[in-house]
Amino acid sequence: MTTWRFKNCPRCAGDMFIERDVDGLIERCLLCGYSRDVSKPKKVVSTVSESKRQPVGRF
Repeated sequence: MTTWRFKNCPRCAGDMFIERDVDGLIERCLLCGYSRDVSKPKKVVSTVSESKRQPVGRF
């Protein structure tokens, strides 16, 4: 099954599709042929500790 991402190409703003390859997932543009590896997003780590957070605005 192919997943489409419409108007997502960084080079030409064309439609891209994701396909499985031997090396993993590849995202390719239908119009210009641009391709890039699709990796799992990394976990975002908060830079401010919970104890140092202060409320913003009125409550």
